[in-house]
Amino acid sequence: MSCELGQTSRPCVSGGPRHTANGSSQRGRPQKDGLGGAIGSGILSLEPAYALKYIVLFLVVVIVGGEGSFGGSFAAAMALGIIDTLGKYFVAAAAPYLLYAAVFALLLWRPQGLLPPKSAA
Repeated sequence: MSCELGQTSRPCVSGGPRHTANGSSQRGRPQKDGLGGAIGSGILSLEPAYALKYIVLFLVVVIVGGEGSFGGSFAAAMALGIIDTLGKYFVAAAAPYLLYAAVFALLLWRPQGLLPPKSAA
């Protein structure tokens, strides 16, 4: 039995490095995720439904920013936060729809994300 990409003759071990489509390892990603959670816990209240309450917004930010791009996710979070805040201030009734309309428009304009990661090739 070989790993996902078939590039090694060793058997796959649970908990080993995950490989992307181009064969690069994703070691170190959980630490970045933990840092984001630690920063967010100081701003957002922790409760049993914490993850379910914000998961859609977190995923939207990552997709709009570009998967694997920290700078893109930061830019997307800032842009979507500003759009959401201004929408709630100026057109409160349409603010949730305005946010998703902005996401739709951004993904039509840049389907790979605002700042996609550099490819390994």
